[in-house]
Amino acid sequence: MVAEPRKQCRDRQGASGRQEAFSPGGVRPLGYLLTFTCYGTWLHGDERGSVDRYNNSFEADRVSPSISREEYVQHFRMGHSPFKLDAEERAIVHHSISETCDRPWWTLHSLNVRTNHVHAVVTGDELPNPMGTAFKAWATRRLKEAALIERGTKVWTRGGSTPYLWTEENVAAAILYVSEGQGPSLVSPEDLRRLTAGRSLPVAAPFERPRPSLGS
Repeated sequence: MVAEPRKQCRDRQGASGRQEAFSPGGVRPLGYLLTFTCYGTWLHGDERGSVDRYNNSFEADRVSPSISREEYVQHFRMGHSPFKLDAEERAIVHHSISETCDRPWWTLHSLNVRTNHVHAVVTGDELPNPMGTAFKAWATRRLKEAALIERGTKVWTRGGSTPYLWTEENVAAAILYVSEGQGPSLVSPEDLRRLTAGRSLPVAAPFERPRPSLGS
């Protein structure tokens, strides 16, 4: 079960316009599986596979490994060294994404911050790309505020994987993949408590089917 998104407090018409863009019939998905990688750590052609604009649906096949494609990206398109998150940086990114979801109609169901990528299962009234962009922008800002990165450091790869989750089975599978399919958590509760300094933040919420929008 997935938690009902928090009640929206801003103009309803603007949100409905975004919801109607989800599909020709105005049906919005139950959630998204957002994945974005650290800069230079997971290139097209990687042996683990990757996604692009043609291979980006839930449980779809990944782009096949290609040494020549990976070498091309590495040598001709990368302007900076690869970036990986250490323990303190992972805690800040985790805290920042949780904090970013503390807004009307954004609900975080599962989050896993790894050394070279981030997975999040979310429900929201925005399209997935703006949500992922907000996560990355605020996380980068918090890393700068903590003096852990210098101005101009490339932390994230552009874009990311944003499969729509249309069924409750999709959502359940995505949550299981994020929470249990990545290995033990790399973010310690102690680091998160230190960052929050006693302040409460949203926690991953169980899934409940969202209510239909007004007029539907």
